[in-house]
Amino acid sequence: MKLDMTTLAEGSTTISFEVQASEIGPDPNLPEILMPVRVEALVFKRHSQVLIEGKLETVVKMVCSRCLESAPVKIQGEIRYDFRSLADETPSLKEEELKPDELDVEWYEGVDLDLNDPIRQSLILSLPMRPLCSEQCLGLCPNCGSNLNLVKCQCREEDDSNPFRKLKGLKFN
Repeated sequence: MKLDMTTLAEGSTTISFEVQASEIGPDPNLPEILMPVRVEALVFKRHSQVLIEGKLETVVKMVCSRCLESAPVKIQGEIRYDFRSLADETPSLKEEELKPDELDVEWYEGVDLDLNDPIRQSLILSLPMRPLCSEQCLGLCPNCGSNLNLVKCQCREEDDSNPFRKLKGLKFN
């Protein structure tokens, strides 16, 4: 998705658009995208500086951390980027330390802002650490490895090698 700077008015503008998975491109850190990425954002433009803040959402295919089955997972995240033009910066031959307000800046050239990379980065940061196929997922049996969502395994409930098995019978008053 490219945002044309010449069509943006000074001040704030609300934008809403969808990005196809093919536009974002392949990334080994990003699972398969099942639905277009929907983005709703507020764009603040002041001269050649553009600040984009908003929300994005899509559905990706991930492996459940409990049962190890592939499942669609809804992703909702935030996008916040500060774009500044390289044309406004005077080139310097000496090394300079970045100021604190320049650490989160994306630099651009020309009149188009390419939003695909910021969208990809925001999606990666929004991925859950432990995706689940459902909140009620029972996971795998620790003894036989059966998917407890699909079958009730025949494993014994009590493991003889468990040193804490005698604590089950302990009664408290």
